[in-house]
Amino acid sequence: MKATVFIPTKNGGEDFERLLQAVKNQTEKDHEIVVVDSGSKDQTLEIARRFGVKFYEIPPSEFGHGRTRNLALKYGSGEFIVFLSQDSIPANDRWLSQLLSAFQNPKVAGAFSRQVPRENAPVAQIFFHEQHFPPLSRINLPKENLLPSDYFFSDASSAVRRSVFEKYPFKPSIMMTEDQEWTKRMLKKGYATAYQATSEVTHSHHYNFMQTMRRYFDSAYCLVEITDGAFHNFTKSGASYTMRELGYTLRSKPWELLGTLKDIVAKVIGTTLGMRAKKLPLSMQKFFSMHAYYWTQKP
Repeated sequence: MKATVFIPTKNGGEDFERLLQAVKNQTEKDHEIVVVDSGSKDQTLEIARRFGVKFYEIPPSEFGHGRTRNLALKYGSGEFIVFLSQDSIPANDRWLSQLLSAFQNPKVAGAFSRQVPRENAPVAQIFFHEQHFPPLSRINLPKENLLPSDYFFSDASSAVRRSVFEKYPFKPSIMMTEDQEWTKRMLKKGYATAYQATSEVTHSHHYNFMQTMRRYFDSAYCLVEITDGAFHNFTKSGASYTMRELGYTLRSKPWELLGTLKDIVAKVIGTTLGMRAKKLPLSMQKFFSMHAYYWTQKP
């Protein structure tokens, strides 16, 4: 089997059916689809059965972003493991073939797709995608001093070489950003990674104030860990990003300015608290996190 498309699910909703149909429609047919569900209460498992894909169930208490994705090694047989989140919809029938084409370079250990925001995405999400998922592909090569931008990676739609992943799986102890920690590790070990802009998925979020704050709390906490504390120096770059985000909103959708301002406040609060999460009491860690289970289970 050339590729295992591995999809973790929990209450995938209508998007999940669209996703499976899009994967089935790929021109690259030499692949299998493996679904691991962690407690869906909707029609997710019924949809998986209807499409005839392999699916497995785990208790919600056993879910972890890296830990669950590592199960691809157990349940899949592909030469390449393709990770796809349940709300990332392949944009066309060449998504998979274009993503796997990055591995024609034998030094590439992992590659990730371009993400295009949904039609109804807020302007802050549109700006985020323009900044992080540009139209030109690139290769990230090993080098002495790695910056966070060097190991940006997203397993919302990505692929890894199985032979490498067997030796270096995701670290199960990391709450999130396991993909960026893995990429940093691979670059340090001499592998290359690729951003494959010709492989596109539709993927964005429409978070409210609390969801945004919690998302950035978790992200900041994890980035402090994987950047060896260097994320504490984000203030200057963060301020620059915020000013560009405001300018983009005023130029493109000025009527969404209030929403962008609220989003910025949520991100600042979440990031500030996340960088100091270790000093907070457990009750506050759980309150400000999107992954409350992590704080009572973490090593």
